Amino acid sequence: MGQKVMSIKKRKVLLSGFESFLDVKLNPTEQLMTQLQNLDFENLEIKTVVLPVEFVNAFKVLKTHIEDFKPDLVLSFGVANQRQNLEIERIAINFRSSKNKDNSGFRPSNDKIDDNGPDGVFSNLNIDEIVLKLKKQGLQIDVSNSAGAYVCNSLMYELCLDAKNNNYFAGFIHTPNNWPQEVLFDSAFKFIISVIKIHI
Repeated sequence: MGQKVMSIKKRKVLLSGFESFLDVKLNPTEQLMTQLQNLDFENLEIKTVVLPVEFVNAFKVLKTHIEDFKPDLVLSFGVANQRQNLEIERIAINFRSSKNKDNSGFRPSNDKIDDNGPDGVFSNLNIDEIVLKLKKQGLQIDVSNSAGAYVCNSLMYELCLDAKNNNYFAGFIHTPNNWPQEVLFDSAFKFIISVIKIHI
């Protein structure tokens, strides 16, 4: 009688970055997605996507990939000029406002993202454990309690709400705009691996 072979489910990770916008002529998170798309791990499938910097359409595009790919984990990256380290966002608020238009020409002013949604949505990642472990490895990473009110916050709000409703892990990470791309890639890679080990 032959020995029964147990099949191991392949875990799926969906990563997203953003296209260029405003004065960010070359978005480091878009470059990051290009670098990460060819990562190959045993029993792990990784997919990357670049999203439009648009309040209305950013999550719509991401949701299409979520429905098609059915990931266990979604990590979205966005750039913030004022950040000096990687910063993992703890909460997104049901609010959008900007003095600048997004890439579609839309400029919200003190609007709710979802008229019927909660005031805020927390990431379901174990943020404090992630940051503690990575700081011990010497990674420049902090926790942020404000994702702002631009497209990054809107995306995170809709993503984290969807993650809780559909049973997958999700988080949003802001990156500096002044790190060399190889440093950003190395830091993002270590971050992703740490999140995978903790959650899936």
